[in-house]
Amino acid sequence: MSAWRSACSEFLLRRGRARLAALLLAAGATLLAVWALPGVLQGVEERSATLIWHGAQGAAAERRLVLVDIDEKSLQALGPWPWPRERLAALSRGLDSLGAQLKLFDVVLANPRPEDARLRQAFTGSTVMGELFSLNPANRLQSGRLAGALPNEACPEAAAPAYGYLANATDLVVQKAGHLTPRLDPDGTVRRVPALVCYRGATYPALVLAGLIEATGFAGPLEVVPGQGLLDPDWTLRLPGFDIPLDAQGNLRVSFRLPRSAFQAVSASDVLQGKVPAERFKGAWVLVGSTAFGVGDAVPTARGGTESGLFVHAELLSSLLDGRVPYAPRAARLWPWAAAALSALLLTLLVRRRATPPLLPLAALVLALGFFGLHALLLLKANLWFSWAAPSLFALLAAAGLATVEHARARVERERVYQNLASYLPTDVAARVAFEAQTGQVQAVHRDVTVLAADLRNFSAFCKARPAEESALLLHVFFSTAAEVIAAHGGVVEHMVGDGILAVWNGEADCAEHEAKALAAAKDLWLRCTAQLPDAQRFGLEPLDVGVGVESGLALVGSFGPSGRRTHTVMGEPVSVALRLQAMTADLAAPVLVGEAAARRVPRADLIDLGLFLLEGLSHECVVYSLRVPLDDDRTRHASPLKLVKPEAA
Repeated sequence: MSAWRSACSEFLLRRGRARLAALLLAAGATLLAVWALPGVLQGVEERSATLIWHGAQGAAAERRLVLVDIDEKSLQALGPWPWPRERLAALSRGLDSLGAQLKLFDVVLANPRPEDARLRQAFTGSTVMGELFSLNPANRLQSGRLAGALPNEACPEAAAPAYGYLANATDLVVQKAGHLTPRLDPDGTVRRVPALVCYRGATYPALVLAGLIEATGFAGPLEVVPGQGLLDPDWTLRLPGFDIPLDAQGNLRVSFRLPRSAFQAVSASDVLQGKVPAERFKGAWVLVGSTAFGVGDAVPTARGGTESGLFVHAELLSSLLDGRVPYAPRAARLWPWAAAALSALLLTLLVRRRATPPLLPLAALVLALGFFGLHALLLLKANLWFSWAAPSLFALLAAAGLATVEHARARVERERVYQNLASYLPTDVAARVAFEAQTGQVQAVHRDVTVLAADLRNFSAFCKARPAEESALLLHVFFSTAAEVIAAHGGVVEHMVGDGILAVWNGEADCAEHEAKALAAAKDLWLRCTAQLPDAQRFGLEPLDVGVGVESGLALVGSFGPSGRRTHTVMGEPVSVALRLQAMTADLAAPVLVGEAAARRVPRADLIDLGLFLLEGLSHECVVYSLRVPLDDDRTRHASPLKLVKPEAA
């Protein structure tokens, strides 16, 4: 586990790789979401488009188109649906008399009636009937007689394949017809209508396209060309005066940009009873359909809930006339990748500028709002559909990943700083330095401590005669061994200066029986360190040795100095006495000397009274003791791991 944690820490400290890994994970998670949950992201975008259109709705009304509604009022006044053929014939003749330019019937009269031929005769002028196709291979119903096939020799590639149909009764067939077939999204909502349907090699247009063809008098085959430029749609259906964009499946997207109130709706009963002014229909296109509950023409739409298919065709026809059919250009396929790259670049720049982890999700939220705003602007101003949900998801995931990486890296760096501080300072002091606010005040307390001072004797002469690498290695071994021994006995290394070391017991942290532990550490330190010293006498140098001084008493422990450069130390008589005793070890031929205060607190069996001494810097004499150590233990002397070379070889 520690090896795994160490490997993770090292990886996090390699900033570039860690950030790249976070971005790649975000990209992988986004692709997984797009693949596993396509309906969710698509649904978010579709609902957002509805909100955009709803927010942009104005007071403008659609005057070119009149909806003749077979509504509840008509059914109550004239009887339930289906109406007799004579009543429908009267409705058609009434629209002609009011001056309607084009009649589009959003109804299918599949059941034959004896009066069908008479009704067909009433469909004079420009009249387009409706028919339905099945886009499901499992439904191959064939009812009625199809009409309105285009003169194309073969179905265009963009035409949707059909497997069955529901057409008008044979005696009702007129020359012009258009299909009413919707394309259902994964959530069951109608947002698209196939522009063309291919059935048994014949091409059939949608009702609104059939109306355009009838109104323009176009008689040739329809031309459907693939897009070439980045802003071109996948397919373009060309009619005189119209370039109609289609998606890759040949669908027309319904914009739902106009509210229902924008359309002029007239009850069919009012038309039959002559209650509408003729000027309303003069030169208008008339779309005949039903909003009555019992007719069964209700479909779920993007406006929420269900509404009559009459309004779907009205929205589509209005957008065709205005040239504002929304479409995704060919560049829209590249846009999510470009947006993701832009998000990755901006977030990486923020990270490199030392942005705090909480700032990254905020930046991602701004990016997501920017993508949504761009989508809304292009949709409203240019009818261009650019995806925003997937790029926004990537931006949010990338920001979360980068923030997590930066937070984890900061923790690793902080832990490493603390560990490095702890190698220079006592552990408790390092924790305070690492995790507390910077200060320039004195932070010190009086403590009853035991101080150990140790020194390498004759080390200066060794340094002058031997290579610097050997001196550094010797000092390294001495400090490492001494620190290990001191820590094992509960002490804390306070300073490593020159060739000496200063350790404290009961300083920053409480330590019971600190006097006895310090003396045990002094004995162990001398035995282990002297065993590691090289034999310098064979190079004509004074022998190396270790001197140790120990004393107890009240001292001031803490940090001092300005906030920009502080030091941690121990001040007081115990420190001065321990240093003086360590310096006297060579003169008294005793490896470990113990002060009077420390000696009073431990058993005297291991101590030898050396008498009264006036130590330098003190105004009173004090008794000095020597700690009994095995001076004649030749088994451990000069078993040094250090390999010294001869002077001539050096």
